[in-house]
Amino acid sequence: MKTKTPNSLVFRLGALVAATLMVLVPTTGMGNFATAAYAVPADQDTSLATFTIDGNAVTNGATVNADYGTSSVDVVATPTNVDATVDISGDTGLVTGPNTVSVVVTAADSTTTKTYSVTVDVASNGDASLGVFTVNGDDVVSGDTVNLPYGTTEVDVIAEPADVEATVVVTGGTDLVTGNNTLTVSVTAADGTVVNNTVTLVVSENGDASLGVYAVNGNDVNDGDIVELPYGTTEVDVIAEPADVEATVVVTGGTALATGPNTLTVSVTAADGTVVDHTVTLKVLANNDSSLANFAINGEDVVDGATVNVAKGTTSVTVIADASDPDAGVVIAGNENFTTGTNTLTVTVTAADGTTKTVYTVTVVVAGDEFSNDTSLSTFKVDGTTVSDGDEVVIAQGRTSVSVEAVPNNAYAFATVAGNTNLKAGDNNVTVTVTADDGTVKIYTVKVVVSTPSSDTTLSSVKINGNTFTGSLNGTGEYQAAFGTTAVTVVATPNSNAASVNVSGTSGLTTGNNLVTIHVTAETGATADYTFLVVVAAASTNTDLSTFKVNGTSVADNGIVNLDYGTTGVSVEVVTSSDSASYTVT
Repeated sequence: MKTKTPNSLVFRLGALVAATLMVLVPTTGMGNFATAAYAVPADQDTSLATFTIDGNAVTNGATVNADYGTSSVDVVATPTNVDATVDISGDTGLVTGPNTVSVVVTAADSTTTKTYSVTVDVASNGDASLGVFTVNGDDVVSGDTVNLPYGTTEVDVIAEPADVEATVVVTGGTDLVTGNNTLTVSVTAADGTVVNNTVTLVVSENGDASLGVYAVNGNDVNDGDIVELPYGTTEVDVIAEPADVEATVVVTGGTALATGPNTLTVSVTAADGTVVDHTVTLKVLANNDSSLANFAINGEDVVDGATVNVAKGTTSVTVIADASDPDAGVVIAGNENFTTGTNTLTVTVTAADGTTKTVYTVTVVVAGDEFSNDTSLSTFKVDGTTVSDGDEVVIAQGRTSVSVEAVPNNAYAFATVAGNTNLKAGDNNVTVTVTADDGTVKIYTVKVVVSTPSSDTTLSSVKINGNTFTGSLNGTGEYQAAFGTTAVTVVATPNSNAASVNVSGTSGLTTGNNLVTIHVTAETGATADYTFLVVVAAASTNTDLSTFKVNGTSVADNGIVNLDYGTTGVSVEVVTSSDSASYTVT
């Protein structure tokens, strides 16, 4: 911008006269005039009477601070000499940081100039706010609290500054632990201003109130199960371990049990305070004792299966049958209205559990005029096969019972079978007791043998390359193999079909002794090892010939063979003394 003041000639003359009259006054006060100062001619005056930016006076070389975003300033520059002109530049298009505003004053002589420069420093942006701040997709602000599920170890944080020139640093969003965690988003504005935005991340404690292990007397159970316990059980062994190690467990109801249903409660309190009760019904069964403490007929003690002979004409007997458990029920039947001959009297004991029953049977023989003493059997079979007294029957492993068919020849006799159930491995005696109508008793016995696992580890034969090996199997027996043999085929047959055989050491053979091991495992798990040596022959050094013929005629080493004139070739037959030797005919 250029400004020119009118009447500049008058101004310049007046200024010249004033300049001529200017003298220096001594600093000590009044006195003689000192040397006169040289005055700038008026037409060369480039000074400014007024120099302001945005209303504030400035001087050449000064720095003016402007707010962020300022793009222009108001510059007022009035020259002292009104005939001087002013040109202002740099006062618009300002950017953040230092900007140079220049004022060029051209004196009235239109030649003399002076440039006044002022730096306008536009401040950087101080905005340290966040334009976007989310945690796991939800908007948050500084000071918020975000609740997170148990086990959360990190969150997704989006933090974008409002000013694109600001920078953001996020800390505390990972490696979260149960409880309070501090998430900090530190925003550094373009001007260096730092603002920390904090959010509290609260990771919930575990709410798992389940049980990892829940067992009663060693058996796994689940909430709501019913566990039946033997009569008389008063307590159980409870193992209750929470799935979460931070949860606590309280067990109640596992002791002081009574017959019938009892409630076992395992109360689990999770780490977050959640409480879940896991209940199991412990049903203590009623007594299953169906035995008799006292059993007597007409004052005489009897046992199940006994035979009692009574006088002719007897029609009833007195029976005492006291159950071992006073809560059990006893029913007596067949103790009256007897007839001549055999009569069956039964005592049925029903245990307190209402299910278990035992029937005790006694044969009461009422004497008559004539009775048979025939105790023979018309049919006697075990598992459908006819047997005789004293026979032995072998059955398969694991069987626990056999069927027995025993029919007396005498229609009035009766047979009782015992020992045909609950069989154990080995020998078991099965008996048939026949009671004739006159009371004569005979016991038939059959031995039932339940097969047991074989412990036989012996061998019936060993063959090497198809040939039976008869040598010792204690590690000293030898099988001679030709030079170069690297493997043999060994077949070992056990005496027991249930035994297994493993042969090792039959391959990778080398010259000399090679140990072969036959490992036998019996059905019971018993083992035995049998060993022998395969001796592989060393390479032979024998270079002798057992046969050396030329044209069918044996010759000796260095011998002479006469041939017909014109012969061009001969036939040579060579056999080495050693099987491992080789030869070449030339």
